[in-house]
Amino acid sequence: MKITILPSAKGDCLLIEAGGVSILADGGMPDSYEAEVRPFLGRWAAMGNELDLVYVSHVDQDHIGGVLRMLEDTVLWRVHKHKLATGKPTNKPAFGEPPLVKRIWHNAFKALVEDNAGEIEPCLLRRRARCPVPPILRRSTLQPPIATLPILSLRPSKCRGALLPTS
Repeated sequence: MKITILPSAKGDCLLIEAGGVSILADGGMPDSYEAEVRPFLGRWAAMGNELDLVYVSHVDQDHIGGVLRMLEDTVLWRVHKHKLATGKPTNKPAFGEPPLVKRIWHNAFKALVEDNAGEIEPCLLRRRARCPVPPILRRSTLQPPIATLPILSLRPSKCRGALLPTS
């Protein structure tokens, strides 16, 4: 497992890579996304990487702001590519193309009252039937008792902000 802690001002932004799965947890503040996270993700995507999952822990600006900017960047790049493909004049965005985002999860059920009113379990079962969770993510989201959780020791790596397992 590799965890890259990206500069995010007062928020959080973590890139977690394990077993061929890449997860971006939160996106930090919009300004720190533009200054730090956007360039990193552009380089990361240019190496052929994709985000299997973007997880937003909650809708406070210091967690969702950067994710919203990343989605806006994705739209700008899609418009640019569409114009190129149809022979229309276009200006290439001044930043690298963000990685493909396969899924987005958020912990903001209260913000979607219409879809999520009532019991949560039937709602989750309906969603799971429509979008099965990949096995590696399913294992990582189980909630065992605290006593059974493995202890993971991390050490700093030579990569800025990355932590690696000690063993």
